[in-house]
Amino acid sequence: MTDTTIITGVISALALILVARVKLSGDKETARSPDWQAYADRQASELEGLKGEMREVREEVRTLENRLDALERKYRSALAFIRHLLGAHPQHREDIPTEIEADL
Repeated sequence: MTDTTIITGVISALALILVARVKLSGDKETARSPDWQAYADRQASELEGLKGEMREVREEVRTLENRLDALERKYRSALAFIRHLLGAHPQHREDIPTEIEADL
């Protein structure tokens, strides 16, 4: 054999090895791809569930804030009425409950 034939054979063998490696790594990626897709799908599904729960919690918070605002308005109105009564009838002062004493 001549030197050219040997060099050509070595280059061809190296090229075949390189092609086989690229194909093998591509096959590994292809085999792994469905796993990643299933993982991504699972994550997306869980994320949608969490988003739904967050919407529910936000709605509950809004409801509680509205109730708190309403109770605070009623409390302030009741305090104003009590102040008015105490001003109109100072002789009827009873012991003021300690829970609201500072507010009056």
